[in-house]
Amino acid sequence: MHAEHAADFRDTLIKKYGLPAPLAAALAANAEMESGLDASVTQSGKNGKGHGLFQLTDPARKASFKQFNGGKSLEKSNADQQIKYQLYELANSEQRTFALAQRVGSDAASLAAGYSYYVVRPKKNFRDSADRYAVARALAKIPIK
Repeated sequence: MHAEHAADFRDTLIKKYGLPAPLAAALAANAEMESGLDASVTQSGKNGKGHGLFQLTDPARKASFKQFNGGKSLEKSNADQQIKYQLYELANSEQRTFALAQRVGSDAASLAAGYSYYVVRPKKNFRDSADRYAVARALAKIPIK
């Protein structure tokens, strides 16, 4: 993990987007594990090609992103657009899964694991959730700037 970069990303989520610190750390941990916090990265995996901070692979979610983003595809988007969409999803299409994620716990590490398991849904769910738990736990110990 690039702790300083992940902490800066977490701080941006808190200051610019108004997220509570535990949720910001959870999203930062997941974005770190998915993309190394690179909004322009495209990766191929078992679920297909993912792009951006959160590596969306589901065609329906990509189409929803494009509609949300005024016709601009995920591949042509920036970090701000990707973050706004992720927050939109949590309040709308992923509201039910996000509620399940929040039941795992309210601290950063538990939220990261729950978010990974219920919202991101990677192929190696339990291992990935544990990794994200560890990253968020480490992030929670770094003071907010």
